[in-house]
Amino acid sequence: MTDQEFQERVLVWIDHTEDWKTQTDNRIDNLEGRMDNLEGRMDNLEGRMDNLEGRMSNIQERMGNLEERMGSLLEGVAWIRGKLEGRRETDAALWGKIAVFAAIGSAIIALLAYFK
Repeated sequence: MTDQEFQERVLVWIDHTEDWKTQTDNRIDNLEGRMDNLEGRMDNLEGRMDNLEGRMSNIQERMGNLEERMGSLLEGVAWIRGKLEGRRETDAALWGKIAVFAAIGSAIIALLAYFK
């Protein structure tokens, strides 16, 4: 191999190495662009997650209010039911008293009629 051939081979190898370096740099630049794109998408996702967290806390607050209102409603229904049951018991006791007074009254009338 002559010096000329050696120099040509070295120059070809240097050109090849420079091409490889250029391609590698382009790939790195492409990867950096993709990474920037992914970072932007991640920031967007983080914003959406924050929005969802805010909405979830709002829903939880509303559910707490609904539970409180349902508890209040259940207490009101229980109070009304107790009042109605108490009224039925009072009416039943009143009819029992009326029956006793009617029986006593009829016994008194029967005794008066017997002795007259």
